Amino acid sequence: MNFTLTPIIALTPIIVVFGKQKRLEQDQAKSGFTGLLLGIAAIVSTTTSDVVKRAMEIVPTRAIIDWCKENIGSSVQAKKIEMQATLKTE
Repeated sequence: MNFTLTPIIALTPIIVVFGKQKRLEQDQAKSGFTGLLLGIAAIVSTTTSDVVKRAMEIVPTRAIIDWCKENIGSSVQAKKIEMQATLKTE
């Protein structure tokens, strides 16, 4: 076996996941990337479209937003925008 290829082969599933994540981001560009990290769980888990559909019907968007604020916090981009706004008012 060629051991120089092993790291590349091991990274392939990670690259696929982040490719799908970037596709999600394009569809929801105004929402920001940080909150979309929850989508990775759906990408890597073994589930069905019915389970995802049901979850989307049951869990309100507001609950997701609140969860992100409490558990993830502000993104780097949001903090940057906040700082720029603070600097403009000074």
